[in-house]
Amino acid sequence: MKTVTHALALALVLAAAPAVAQEEAPPEGASEADAQMQNGGVTEERELADSQARAHFRAGRSLYDLGRFAQAAQEFESAYRLAERPELLFNAYVAYRDANDLEGAVRSLGAYLDLVQDAPDRVNLQARLASMSEALEQQRAREAELEAERNRPAVPPPAPEGPAVWPWIVMGVGTAMVIGGMVTGVAGLTEADALASLCANNLCLPSVGLDERRSTVETLGITTDVLLFGGGAIAVAGLVLGIVLNSGANNSGRSAPAETESQPAEPEVTAACGPTGCAASLRMRF
Repeated sequence: MKTVTHALALALVLAAAPAVAQEEAPPEGASEADAQMQNGGVTEERELADSQARAHFRAGRSLYDLGRFAQAAQEFESAYRLAERPELLFNAYVAYRDANDLEGAVRSLGAYLDLVQDAPDRVNLQARLASMSEALEQQRAREAELEAERNRPAVPPPAPEGPAVWPWIVMGVGTAMVIGGMVTGVAGLTEADALASLCANNLCLPSVGLDERRSTVETLGITTDVLLFGGGAIAVAGLVLGIVLNSGANNSGRSAPAETESQPAEPEVTAACGPTGCAASLRMRF
């Protein structure tokens, strides 16, 4: 009796083994969609009771096999709304994943895991969902940055600098000094001629005030020298600076050449006065 019982149990085990293998392997003649979705999705039309849901499922599987993954995912979602089978969300997840649609894949897989607590390979699917969610956040951050860059108002280019005015002011001051020197020079010559006419043969009456008038003539002469030479030097310096600076401003849009010893340096103006008169010099390097 025991022998018959053991033989019967062994026969039942052997009979059950092909059935288990049949569930884990894809059905014979299964499509690519069936192979991708066999571990969590719907793979056969007979699993759906609604005829319209079956039609959408059939269309989704055909589109997936043709490589039109985004459209296949939409068909699977349409089938889910009609049949309310959570496994159809897994189908949609696989199609969105292969379409490189992170947002759709995260949405579908998240909904599937929420509805199917005992989903096959749940731990790995949750890890995959977390990884895709992080990648989606990074993608959204990049898109937001690009959108902000596109919407950022354009900064107008800086207005070109106008010609420098102050060198011409310097030149004007120098010119005014020259004119003043000419005035004092005429006054000094007039005073010297008047003194010469009053002191014929170097003989002057005491009432003439010879020493005082000589001092006036000498003062006018020194003042004239300072104004003429100093004003002339300042006017020339202002002119040269105006030409150099304004030429540089006009060429500001061009790339500046490397500095070399042959480049012009700033002009050097010197002026000095002594007991015998005044002198000024302008030095430039071209």
